[in-house]
Amino acid sequence: MQKAASAILALVSLAACSPAYTPPEEAKTIATRHQAKIISYENAIVRAAFRSGSAIAEVEQADCTLNYRGATTRFSAPHRVRIPIHDGPQADLGVECQAEIGPSVVKSARVIAPSLPAHSQDATDQRIYPDEFGVVFR
Repeated sequence: MQKAASAILALVSLAACSPAYTPPEEAKTIATRHQAKIISYENAIVRAAFRSGSAIAEVEQADCTLNYRGATTRFSAPHRVRIPIHDGPQADLGVECQAEIGPSVVKSARVIAPSLPAHSQDATDQRIYPDEFGVVFR
């Protein structure tokens, strides 16, 4: 619970300091191997940041892998992604990133849980995933 609160606080802190790096305009569609019908897509921005004590700064580039429903998509953060929303139960997004911070290569990972456990094509007005999320290196 404390790690989740810390990650949320870090993302809020990052948003408050107005991110320095602009992701590409074109979103990368996230791959999926799920057989259920795709009923819509949600766009989100993935950012990476480094935290030291109470200071947090966005990382210019982090190599990331997003795992979703048995498929893997690679990109460099910050990046816009397009997440497929399937009819029925939703799945977690697993994000792993690595970046050069000073002389070291550091890695970090997190899981983004859907805000709704299931989604129907009759109710497409609610977001399933946050519109922006970050991976924080320590």
